[in-house]
Amino acid sequence: MVRGVGLGILLLLLLAASPFAPADVTAARGEPALPRVAVSGDSTWNIAWCNPLGKAWERAAPQAGLSMQYANAALTRDKVWLWGGYRSDGSNKGLAFDLTARQWSEFPEPPVENRIYAAFAPTRRHLLLWGGQAGGFPATGALFDIRAGRWEMLPAAPIEGRHIPGVASLPGDRVLIWGGLGSREYNDGAIFSVGLKKWEPVPEAPISPRFGHTISRAGSLLLIWGGQSGGEVRRDGAILDLGSRTWRKIPDAPMAGRKFHLSATGAGKLFIWGGANENFDKLEDGAVYDVRTGAWSRLPPSPLDPRDLSSCRYEEGRFWIWGGRTKGSGYGFTDWGCYDPATGAWTRLTVERIPTNTHFFNE
Repeated sequence: MVRGVGLGILLLLLLAASPFAPADVTAARGEPALPRVAVSGDSTWNIAWCNPLGKAWERAAPQAGLSMQYANAALTRDKVWLWGGYRSDGSNKGLAFDLTARQWSEFPEPPVENRIYAAFAPTRRHLLLWGGQAGGFPATGALFDIRAGRWEMLPAAPIEGRHIPGVASLPGDRVLIWGGLGSREYNDGAIFSVGLKKWEPVPEAPISPRFGHTISRAGSLLLIWGGQSGGEVRRDGAILDLGSRTWRKIPDAPMAGRKFHLSATGAGKLFIWGGANENFDKLEDGAVYDVRTGAWSRLPPSPLDPRDLSSCRYEEGRFWIWGGRTKGSGYGFTDWGCYDPATGAWTRLTVERIPTNTHFFNE
């Protein structure tokens, strides 16, 4: 998932198996089983969460007297973690919201300068912070031990500093950083192993440097697709085999290129939908790539409004879409839906609007 975007206010949708679920609403058979957590950062950080059907939203009380814009956000099982951005009191400490206790708390300052649009990703017991924008594009980072409550510096990465990189949490307590935008656009990356405290460079990909792309995982394969490169949005991609560390190209998709689209993998397929073109006009079409056969197929017309920065997850044999930035500069959503690859059918669900001004990022 891409964890940053240079557009207005940084807002994220994060998905987790939260222990909270409203008692008066239960998921129907076949609906996703996980609650949804939405995070927005306008004048103050707002957090809201709901049951899988997207109803009965509950909103967290904001941290009194504190605003925190353009912060980086990450989600573990029971907490939302916010760090960086522009904090009104000038502190470099982070904020965590406990979804069970419904309480805010601070966590310590990292040993790096404040920054925006950084890679900020959870592992089993840690939060990894790297890169971002802080005047320039620092190539430094830090690792936060959640249990011990302390930071340590990351060793030097074998890649240049950048912001809005693609980020993926991997099995084995590892994090991939690939692509992004700094003094130039990039098509290289590296994997950090928390256990070994070591970086491993990723071979250069056989596609152009880019940002605004997505990274999805299918077993030992990482699928990178789309994004903007050289002022143009792309409709190609590549697959990295994590075992052999070799690449192969994904052929051009049968649709226009795009950035800040959604992607998800399931049943051996890569699902792409929505996004924006070079002018940030929102898109409402998509396609499915069969990882085994290497063939694309276009999706039938969707009942959802055009949008970018939405989120998608594969559950119960279907691709579930929610959130996103709609037409104009509006944020938030009034609908969500799913696509069933077995039947080729879309379903649109109208839900209560989330009680915060929010657009969403691909998780």
